[in-house]
Amino acid sequence: MAARHQKEGQWNAAKKRCRLNDEEVQMAKQLGIGPRTLIKNIPSPSERWKQPVKEWVRNLYAKKFGNRCSHVGTSKTSLAARDGYGRASRASAPETESDFIDADSDVDLPF
Repeated sequence: MAARHQKEGQWNAAKKRCRLNDEEVQMAKQLGIGPRTLIKNIPSPSERWKQPVKEWVRNLYAKKFGNRCSHVGTSKTSLAARDGYGRASRASAPETESDFIDADSDVDLPF
C-alpha cells in the first residue's frame, strides 16, 4: 500500500514540474510513460530544440492512437456519437433548414 502512495506522489511531482493537466497525465499513463521519464525529459535552457513535456506527450499520443480524444475530458457529446477523429459526427448534429435543398424552390442558381 505504501508503494501506491509513493507512486501517486511521484505522479503529482511530475504533474507539477512538467506543468501537465489531468488529461495529459492520463495520456502518459496510457502510453506507458512513467513519472520519472517525464521529469527527465524536461528541456533545459540549452536544449531549445526539445519540445516541452506537454507537447511531447500529446504528439506521442497522437502518433500512437490518432487524434481521438482521451476518456478523461469528454464533452457532452457521447463517444458513440463521435467519428473516428474525436469530433462530433454529422449524424448526431441537429438538423437545420440549411442542410436540406428544396427541389421545388424558385431560387436562381448561378450555373
